[in-house]
Amino acid sequence: MKQLVITKPAQGTYDLVIEPKATGTLEPGATAFEFAVFGDSQGRNSILGKVIEGVNTEDIDFVVHLGDMVPSGKQSEYDAFFETMAQLKCPYYAVPGNHDTRGDGPNIYMQHFGPMEYCFDYRGHRFVFVNSSEAVLTDSQLDWLETVLGEGVPGLIFMHVPALDPRGDDHAFVDQESASRFVDLATTPEYRVRAVFSGHIHMFHERHKPVQSTDAGAVIHETADSLQETQQAEPDSGQTAGQPDEQPATSVPEELPERQVLFATSGGAGAGLYEVPEKGGFHHYVVVKVSDEAVSLEVRKIKAPEQALDLVILGKHPGEIVLTPEELEAMANRESRSSFQNQFGNYRGEGIYGGIPVRDLVELCGGMDEQDELVVYASDGYSQVYAYQNVFPETAGWHDIQGDMILAITMDGQQPPEWGEGYRILFLPEDEIYDNEDCAKTSVEGQGWNLYASAGARWVKHVARLEVRKCQSK
Repeated sequence: MKQLVITKPAQGTYDLVIEPKATGTLEPGATAFEFAVFGDSQGRNSILGKVIEGVNTEDIDFVVHLGDMVPSGKQSEYDAFFETMAQLKCPYYAVPGNHDTRGDGPNIYMQHFGPMEYCFDYRGHRFVFVNSSEAVLTDSQLDWLETVLGEGVPGLIFMHVPALDPRGDDHAFVDQESASRFVDLATTPEYRVRAVFSGHIHMFHERHKPVQSTDAGAVIHETADSLQETQQAEPDSGQTAGQPDEQPATSVPEELPERQVLFATSGGAGAGLYEVPEKGGFHHYVVVKVSDEAVSLEVRKIKAPEQALDLVILGKHPGEIVLTPEELEAMANRESRSSFQNQFGNYRGEGIYGGIPVRDLVELCGGMDEQDELVVYASDGYSQVYAYQNVFPETAGWHDIQGDMILAITMDGQQPPEWGEGYRILFLPEDEIYDNEDCAKTSVEGQGWNLYASAGARWVKHVARLEVRKCQSK
C-alpha cells in the first residue's frame, strides 16, 4: 500500500491510497517503470473495450485517461464508461475533457474522481494532472503548476486540451498568452518537466522541444511550427482487434543532443479520427516507459470493431422502422455545402453533405405534431432534442436561419465507414454556415443553445436512432 498526497489550489489537501500493480522486475525504490495513456474514448465504449483488452496484456503500473471519457457529461454516459473501465486490471487516473464537463458533468466527475487538478509523487517523479477542459489555463492554475513543479522533482504533466495544436490548427488553447506561458514553463530547466501528455486531438502525435538555455537571456514564445515532429507509421491492417502490434512503433531518438521535453498527443481511444493513418489517425493506446535516461513511447494500434449502419426510427405508430444503408441511399435527395461553429467560436465540418430531410424520415412513422419533439440518439450514448420547428422550420420562420434539417449519409462523396463520423444530423442554411447565433435563434426553451452554447453540439455524429415523442423539454 502506498499513500500519495494530492493537492489542489485553494481547496486544501487530499489523501489518495492506491495499490499500483508491481512490474515484477524493479526494486521498490527504483525509478524505471511503465504506465499507459490514452484519451478521447468519448462514449465509443466498444472501441474503448478493445483498448482495455490490449492494455491488460501490458506489464504496466497504471493507466491515465487523458479526458473526453463521455460525449456530453450525462450520468448515463458516465455509468456506461465506468462499466467498460471495470474490465481494466490496474488502477487508472484521469483528467477532465471538454465533453466530460458539459451540463452537470463537473459534479459527476468530481463525485467519482475527486478534484479536477491534483498531483502525486511516484518512483521519483511528480505526476501533475491539470484541468484544461476550458481550452485555457488561468493565471492561478499556472501559478499552481509553478509551485508543484518548483520543488526539483522531475515532472510528468497530463491535460486534455493541449496548449498548441501540433498540426498548426486551432484545436488547442484559445488564449495564446496562456499557451505560451505554459510551454515556457514546461521547458524551463528549473521545473524539470520530462513530458507533457494531452488528448483532444483525435490522433497520435509526438514531438520534442529543447529545454530553454539558461544563457538565452530572453524567453522565445512557442509556436506549433517550431516543435520537432516525429513521423508516424501506417497501421498494420492485419492486426487483431484489441491486441498490440508485434513490432510497436517506438520513435523517440536513441540519443538526443540536449535535454528535451516530450509533448505527446493520444486521442485515439474511440472518438472519430482527425487524420489519415500515416499521419497518426488510428485508434490506439500508448505505453510510456520511464527511466533515468529517457521517457519513451510505444504505440499500440487497435483495430476498431465495425459499427452497425442501420437507422432505427420510433414514432407514433407501434413498433419501429429499421432502414438499411441501401434504403437510406435510395431516399437521399438533398445535397449542399455546410459547416458549423463550436463553443470556442471555431468553424468545423466544412464539406458537401448529401442526405435525407428529417421531415421525410419522421413521416415514415406517423409524422410530428407541434406538441411533439424529436430525440436523436448516437451510438456513443450522446443525444440531442429538437423541436417541431427545427424539423419543419418554415412553420416558425426559421428556414432562412437554419435551412433544412437533414440526416447526412455522405460527406464529400464518402459514406460510412470511410466517412468516420457516421450518419450525422445537420442544418443547411443558405449562407452555408450554421453558427452559434443561428443556433441561439432556433433553440426553444430547454433545448439546444439554452442547455449548451454550441451550434456544433446540434450536429449529432454516429446517429443510430430517431424517436418522436410528446414534448418533455422545459
